[in-house]
Amino acid sequence: MTVKPSYEELDHRIKELEAASEADGRRLTEKLRESQEQLSVLSGQTLLAVVILQDNRVVYANEAYTQMTGYPLSEILTWSIEDTVKLIHPEYREFVIEQGLKKMKAEKDGIVNKYQYKGIKKNGEEGWIDQFSQTILYKGKPADMISMIEITHHKEAEAALRESEERFRNLAELLPETIFEMDATGILTFANQSAFTQFGYTQADFNKGLNGLDLIVPEDRERGMRNIMEIMGGKNLGLKEYQALHKDGTTFPGLFRSTAIVRKGEPIGLRGFIIDISEQKQMEEAVKESAAKYRQLVQHAPAGIYELDLKEMRFTSVNDVMCEYTGYTEAEFMALPPFEVIVEGREEALKGFMDRLAAGVETPPPVEFKIRGKNGKEFWVLINSRYFYEDGVPVKVMAVAHNITELNLARKEKKKLEARLHQSQKMESLGTLAGGIAHDFNNLLMGIQGNVSLMRTDTGVLRDFDANFTNIEQYVQRGEGLTRQLLGLVRGGKYEVKAIDINELFQESSDMFGRTRKEIRIHRRFQEAIWTIEVDRGQIDQVLLNTFVNAWQAMPDGGDLYLETQNIILDEDYVKPYSVKAGRYVKISITDNGAGMDNATLQQVFDPFFTTKEMGRGTGLGLASAYGIIRNHHGIITVYSEVGQGATFNIYLPASEKEAVRQGSVPGTAVKGSGSILLVDDEKMILEVGQAMLERLGYHVVVADNGASAIEKYHNGKQAFDLIILDMIMPDMGGGEVMDQLKATHPGVKILLSSGYSINGQVTEILNRGCSGFIQKPFGLDELSHKIREILETDKT
Repeated sequence: MTVKPSYEELDHRIKELEAASEADGRRLTEKLRESQEQLSVLSGQTLLAVVILQDNRVVYANEAYTQMTGYPLSEILTWSIEDTVKLIHPEYREFVIEQGLKKMKAEKDGIVNKYQYKGIKKNGEEGWIDQFSQTILYKGKPADMISMIEITHHKEAEAALRESEERFRNLAELLPETIFEMDATGILTFANQSAFTQFGYTQADFNKGLNGLDLIVPEDRERGMRNIMEIMGGKNLGLKEYQALHKDGTTFPGLFRSTAIVRKGEPIGLRGFIIDISEQKQMEEAVKESAAKYRQLVQHAPAGIYELDLKEMRFTSVNDVMCEYTGYTEAEFMALPPFEVIVEGREEALKGFMDRLAAGVETPPPVEFKIRGKNGKEFWVLINSRYFYEDGVPVKVMAVAHNITELNLARKEKKKLEARLHQSQKMESLGTLAGGIAHDFNNLLMGIQGNVSLMRTDTGVLRDFDANFTNIEQYVQRGEGLTRQLLGLVRGGKYEVKAIDINELFQESSDMFGRTRKEIRIHRRFQEAIWTIEVDRGQIDQVLLNTFVNAWQAMPDGGDLYLETQNIILDEDYVKPYSVKAGRYVKISITDNGAGMDNATLQQVFDPFFTTKEMGRGTGLGLASAYGIIRNHHGIITVYSEVGQGATFNIYLPASEKEAVRQGSVPGTAVKGSGSILLVDDEKMILEVGQAMLERLGYHVVVADNGASAIEKYHNGKQAFDLIILDMIMPDMGGGEVMDQLKATHPGVKILLSSGYSINGQVTEILNRGCSGFIQKPFGLDELSHKIREILETDKT
C-alpha cells in the first residue's frame, strides 16, 4: 500500500529541488498551490459536511459543515474534540463515542465505519446525521476526517411510511372482508385475519407461499390470471365476481376488487379485497322466486287477465282463464287483433278506448263487452283495466276480465242485487290474488327487513352505509303499507281483535292528520260514554287515515272536516241489504266541504284501482281497502255526496259489551333475553333471517320447516322451549293445527303466531284458542324483541 507524502515531505523535497534548480522549484511550487486550491474548491462545493480532527482539536471544516451546525468557521477552528460533543444529542453521545472506539478496528478490517445519530444545531434544532470517518494524513501527520450529511427528511419519510403501513395493517385487521396483497408472481404476501376466517387457511399455509389463484375455483383461474395481467398493466377493472374456494373445498360467490402496487413507476404486485356476497345472492334468488310465484298466481287467478302493448297494438300476455273463456290457445290469442273478439259494440268500444287514451285516463271505469269465442259461442265479460304511461305516452294496458254471462240473464229483474254481486265477486277474486301476493311480498319484505336489522347492529365498514339502511327500511315500510292496502281486500283479514274506545282512536288519528295538514280545520263532536267496539286497532286506524286523505284531496285549497261519533241501533230493514245483523252499533261520520262527487263516481268509489286523481297520485286502493276492512269487521260503510256539496262517509261497527283495552307504548330499541325458542316456517329465507335475529337477541334457536317437524322437535328436544314462533300458513299442516296438537299434550306451551295475512279470520280463531300473541310480517329486531319479552314476562306474572 502506497502512503501519500505529507505536506512537510513535499516542502522538504521542494527546497531540495529549488537548491538544484530555481526554475524547477518555481514550477513545482505553482503545481502545489494549484493542488491546494483544487482541494479547497472541492471541499467547499461538496454536499458532505467535512471536519478534520488532529491533535485533539479541529483543524479544518468546510462551508457545508458550518451551514449544517450553524456555527461560524472562526469558532469551529477553536474547538477541541470535547467541544464537538455538544453537536450530539445527549441520548446518542455514548453511542457515538462507542463508534469512535470501533473506528480503528473497522479500518483494520477494511470496513468504513458508518453510523447514524441525532444531532443538535446551534439554534437547538434537532436533526438526523449520517456519518462516517477515516484516518488521513493532514499536513504530514495522521488526522481523523469526518464526513456527514443531514438525513432528517429521509428519516421522517421512513417514519411516515412505517406509520402508513402500520395503519394499513391495523385497519385491514379490523375489516370483516378479506384484505390481501400479492407479488408479481401471484404469491400472497399479506392477508388479514378475516382472510383466514373466510377461507379456512392458517398462517402456516400462508407462510408456505399460498398463491392468490388458490382462492378461486379452477375453472375461474384462467380468467383470474388474465385480469391480474390487465391490472398489472394499469387497467382498472372495477368489481369482478368469482366463485371463491374454501380450503375444505366448499365454495361461495365472492366480489373481488384489486389495484396494482407500483414502486418507482413499475408494478410489483396487487392489493385488493374480497367480499362474500352469499346473502345478496340469496336475496336475488328470493326476489326471482317471488316474481315466479306472482306469475303463477296471475296465471291461475279466478279471472281472465291479459296485457296489451299500445305501441304495437298487440297482446303481450294472457293467462289460462282467458284462454278458457275464449277457447283459443295462448299462441292463438296472442296473435288476435285486440278488438277482433268483440261482436257487439265494437266501434263504440274502440272509440271509447281511444278517447280514454287521449284524455290520459289511468284507471277507466269497468266496461262490458259481448265477445265470441273460437267455437262461435258468445258471452259477456266485465273488464277492469289499468292504463300505463311513460312521459305522458300510453304504452300498456293491463286488464282483468270476468265472465258475467249468467248475471246478465237476470239483470233487469235483479239489477241492484247484481251490482252488489259483481262488487263481491271483484273483491273476492282481487282479494284472493291480493292475499297471495301480500303473503309472498311480506315474506320477502321480512327477509329484507330482518337482514337490514341485523346489519344495523354490525360494526366496521357497514357503519358507512347507515343512511342506505335507513332508506331501505323506509322502502320496506312503504311496501308494508301497500300490502296492508291489499290485505284490506281479503275476506276475514283481521288480526288481533281487541275492545277499544273509538273516541280515543278517532282523537289520536285526527290529531296526527291535523299536524301534517294544517290547512284543514278539524271539528269534533264525540258522544260521551261511547260503546266499545271489538276491532283490529291498526286496521281501523288505516280506514280513518284513508278517509281523511280522501277528504283532504277533495279540498286542495283547505277546508273544514267534521268528525262525529254516535251510539245507534240499526233495525232489520236497514241492515238487510248489507248482510249484517241488526242491533247496537257505533256510528262514525266523516264530512268534508270539498268538491263532492257525481253519481258515476259514487258508483265506483269503493272499487279497487279506481281513482279520480291524476297519474302518480294514488293506487285506487285506499277506499277499496277501507270498504274491505269494515266488511271484514261485520260493519257497514256508506257515502253520500253531491257535486260542489262535499261528501259524508258513515261507518257502522258492531258494539261490544267488553271493556276497552288501553293501548300501550313499545320502546324503540331491542331488548335482549335468554332461553330456547323453536322457530317454525316453511320459507327457508324466513328461517335463516329469523334465526339470525333471535340469536342476535341472545336466544338459543332450533328451526323447523314444517308442522310435523316442529311437533317432533318439540317432543324430542333435549331441553324445554320457552317459546314457539309459529308461521300460520304452511303446506300440509298449518299453524292452527300445529298449535292444537301441542296444546293437547302441553297446555302451557307459549306460542307467538306469525303471518303476512290471514284467511277467513284464522288469526283471530287461533288467538282465541289460546295462542299467546301475534306478530305480522315484516317485523324488525326491535318489534320482535319486545313482542317476545311481552309474552314471556306476562306468563311469568
